[in-house]
Amino acid sequence: MANAREFLLGRLVTATYVERFGQPAEELVGAAGELGADLVVVGRRGGKDGVRNEPGSVSADVVRF
Repeated sequence: MANAREFLLGRLVTATYVERFGQPAEELVGAAGELGADLVVVGRRGGKDGVRNEPGSVSADVVRF
């Protein structure tokens, strides 16, 4: 989290940092609702064999909420 903050601050990006524990998609959607977020950005690592043509399971779960 500290690396992300440094990276964004160095680029003059304003963000809210929230650390939560639980089911990732549920926590992301819950935090977004509590913060009144208009946008949720979910990153993804390369999947099996580095293929990136499908959303990751957390990304897909967030979209389904």
